[in-house]
Amino acid sequence: MRKFADDLRRWNRGIIGLCAGSIGILLMTFTVQVGEHVIVDARQIAVMMGAFFGGLPAALISVFMIAAFRILKFGVNEPAIVASMSAFVMAVLSAWVGKYVVRFHWKWMAMTAVSLIPVAISFSILVPHRAEMLIFVYTSFIIACSLYCIFVLGMQYRAIEAQRSKERAELEVSAVKQELAETIRLQQGLTFKMKKVNDKFIYTMADGQLLYQLGLSPERCVGKTVEEVMPASMVSYINGIYERVWAGETVEYESGFNGFTYLNWINPVRNSEGKVIEAIASGADITARKKAEKKLSDSELRHRRLVALSPNAILVAIDGKIAMGNQQAAYLIGIENEADLADRSLFSLVPEEYRTSFVQAVQEVKSENDPIIHVESKFMKFDGTVMDVEVSIAAVPYNDKLGVMLSIRNVTERKLAELRLQEANQMLSRMATKDGLTGISNRRHFDEMLDTEWKRAIRESSAITIVMCDIDHFKAYNDTYGHLGGDECLKKVASAIDAAATRPGDMAARYGGEEFILLLPDTDLNGGQEVASRLREAVLSLRLPHEKSQAGEIVTISAGVASLVPQADFEPKMLIDLADKALYQAKLNGRNRVAATVS
Repeated sequence: MRKFADDLRRWNRGIIGLCAGSIGILLMTFTVQVGEHVIVDARQIAVMMGAFFGGLPAALISVFMIAAFRILKFGVNEPAIVASMSAFVMAVLSAWVGKYVVRFHWKWMAMTAVSLIPVAISFSILVPHRAEMLIFVYTSFIIACSLYCIFVLGMQYRAIEAQRSKERAELEVSAVKQELAETIRLQQGLTFKMKKVNDKFIYTMADGQLLYQLGLSPERCVGKTVEEVMPASMVSYINGIYERVWAGETVEYESGFNGFTYLNWINPVRNSEGKVIEAIASGADITARKKAEKKLSDSELRHRRLVALSPNAILVAIDGKIAMGNQQAAYLIGIENEADLADRSLFSLVPEEYRTSFVQAVQEVKSENDPIIHVESKFMKFDGTVMDVEVSIAAVPYNDKLGVMLSIRNVTERKLAELRLQEANQMLSRMATKDGLTGISNRRHFDEMLDTEWKRAIRESSAITIVMCDIDHFKAYNDTYGHLGGDECLKKVASAIDAAATRPGDMAARYGGEEFILLLPDTDLNGGQEVASRLREAVLSLRLPHEKSQAGEIVTISAGVASLVPQADFEPKMLIDLADKALYQAKLNGRNRVAATVS
């Protein structure tokens, strides 16, 4: 396009040059001879016109044509050569002035002035004796012609500029109309106008992308009535809206068409007398927005139903005040109606000793990035009853503010059940480690403690001592005093043996039947013998009658003591076997005594 425009400008300058040259030739037919082969005419005006309208190219073309005609008509001579050179200089100077002077009148007058310079020089060369008079006359003539040209060309120039301005304005208006039409067509919504003709509303303009999305087009709407465009089910509704607009009301309405929902704004257009002459409307597709609103509404309904149907108590609090809650929350706190929860202090429901930690949990939820915190606390009913609760807390937006949602479960009964279960487990644990008759540790517990102390002794290279005891002639005691009497004897002997376990790590246990065993960590053989001797004396001090005993008239015990420092390849059974052998030795030595074995 640019190359074409440049070519067009060059052609225009060429045509201007040809026209200016033709005018110059025409002017040369009216010459005045002032010397031999020296003629005077108004060709200067033609060169100036070429430079004025076409620049240097047009001026040079006109000079070439004028010079050629001069030589052809008057021959080749000095005046012809000087005149041609003068015309060339005139063209260059005029074009230079035309390039830098912008205003029409100043440009023409400047061209006139600079073009007279080469003319004056030519007169001085060709007719020096008459140069001053010719320069004065010729300058006066050319100035007069220039003034006339300024007047005539000025009128023409203004007419041309006026026409050009009008054309430019029309083009601009046309471009604006085209751009507006294109904008209306490409907009995502729709724009339409309508008039009321013979009690019918007729569309006079309609365009926009929404129009096409609705399955319509300008061709299907413009010049058509509402009845011809709209479905029959919508005609009455649309005509009612248009009647309101025609009465002077601005109306905004929603409507559905071909699966789309769109929002229209219709404004009446009045004439100078205030009468409505047409209406213009714009519409926007709000299908996605309506779907989003429906989705949001459904989501809110689901959440409200979930809150209402939740088995847990649900509270929402803003700035420490209860904003809403479900019926379960009302029951939990001890009121009948959930609406009565509003504006009550959330933290007043928490006993004072738990309030600080509860407030911290709420603040932490609001300051973190979408956390959910689970806490155990206590709540008070309005009647002062305190209950155990588990609370899940999360931050939620509510009425354009950041609040907290609490899901609360009353776990008082569960806590009581857990406490009862804990007590039962503790009882079972005691029953699993204690002998049911004597109340001291049983053999199972002794084996566990021996294994634990054995491993510790290996790590610390310390000694372990055990004392194994047996009631002398206990079968005879049972036969004499009965099993109830035997049980009482076992209890009292067990109590005496248990009293000998004075250190935290010592442990007495019933090993089986009438056998008892005493575990003494960090104790050597001598220490074990001392404990065994005190144990024997403690049983003697009970003074329990035993008339069938061969060891004396009261209940006695025999004790075997064994001690060793465990090694990694030793087993605890080795120590028990050594104590058992020592006990056997005590019985062989006459009973009611202590025997010891060293490994």
